[in-house]
Amino acid sequence: MKFLVVLSAVLAVALARPDSYKTDHDGLDIEGIVNNPEALAKVTACFLEKSPCTPIAAEFKSVLPDATETACSKCTAAQKHMLKLYLLKVRETAPDDLKALKTKYDPDSKHIDALIAAIKDASNMRNDMLKLYLLKVRETAPDDLKALKTKYYDPDSKHIDALIAAIKDATTGRWTNPKMKVLVLSAVLAIALAAPYSTDNDDLDVEAIVCNPETLSKVTQCFLDKGPCSDVAAQFKSVLPDATATACRKCTPAQKHMLKRYLQQVKDTSPDDLQALREKYDPDSQHIDALVAALKDA
Repeated sequence: MKFLVVLSAVLAVALARPDSYKTDHDGLDIEGIVNNPEALAKVTACFLEKSPCTPIAAEFKSVLPDATETACSKCTAAQKHMLKLYLLKVRETAPDDLKALKTKYDPDSKHIDALIAAIKDASNMRNDMLKLYLLKVRETAPDDLKALKTKYYDPDSKHIDALIAAIKDATTGRWTNPKMKVLVLSAVLAIALAAPYSTDNDDLDVEAIVCNPETLSKVTQCFLDKGPCSDVAAQFKSVLPDATATACRKCTPAQKHMLKRYLQQVKDTSPDDLQALREKYDPDSQHIDALVAALKDA
């Protein structure tokens, strides 16, 4: 009997771990995904095993059965928010897909009510804080708001502890200490700007692009402002300055691999273009070494 009691206790502890799912993708741009019909359809097709999954979608899919059965008890606030937005958008735009998801993950409708109750009030804390801060600055210090528009951020997240200590005052609207604005500004923008880039094109066949001289040239001409950009190339180009300056800190593994392969191929086939890219995106050679180091094992 004692053995059974101990065994039951051990299993209970084992099955309760981990306390939460991995948080690697808690900064994912969920609005960008659910508001893009093609990206949303790809995620749903992955969840329904109707098409291949990107690495990120596969990770979410792997915990979906458990999250459904446990009413998202191991989900972080960000994950609850993402699941809520995803399900709302599927219900709105593809009700048949929502029915298929319920059939697959909760065929007996045992868990859906508890899951909905658990996620119904979920919100994006990062966006809520940023919105609150900017509204307050607009109200009390419009000149500061102008300065913010110029670009102010904290790439090393040095002020996050200050934000945690200050958030009580920030949320109740007490701004009597001028330094409070600076601390909250630094920390909130650090959180907001540290989110990964959009993963819409993470499943792009980069080999087909870099091994096709004409396509590779078109991408490079886009990056150098010498030719028009396709929608996909324009999206990559829009983050290239930041990715260069931050050593691809916000890049997913797939994006690091794509950038690595692109730069390798340009170096091999068009060294003059590579030089032009460096002059455009890193004219003082301040970032190239860190970027190369970040990409070398991708």
